[in-house]
Amino acid sequence: EKIKCEALPLGIISNAQPTIQKKVLISGDMIVLCTDGINDSFSDENEFCDFINNINSLNPQEVADQILNKALDNNQGVALDDMTVIVAKVFAR
Repeated sequence: EKIKCEALPLGIISNAQPTIQKKVLISGDMIVLCTDGINDSFSDENEFCDFINNINSLNPQEVADQILNKALDNNQGVALDDMTVIVAKVFAR
């Protein structure tokens, strides 16, 4: 499931209010956070989502590395914008 938030960069507006969304996560779920430099390297949102959904790894670091490497490959090895990826895996208590 993709959760998207459109916002100006942090600090542009002094009294900006955050957008809050609540989701129920279960053990084994992964959360992928990335900057627009990653998203923009793909031709569209569907290509980006398809790529993520077809990653065959349960290791968050490997998932993050694959996303970053694909984004760089999409731009012929050049980061045209900031490219940050954070992947977290949910574990049961």
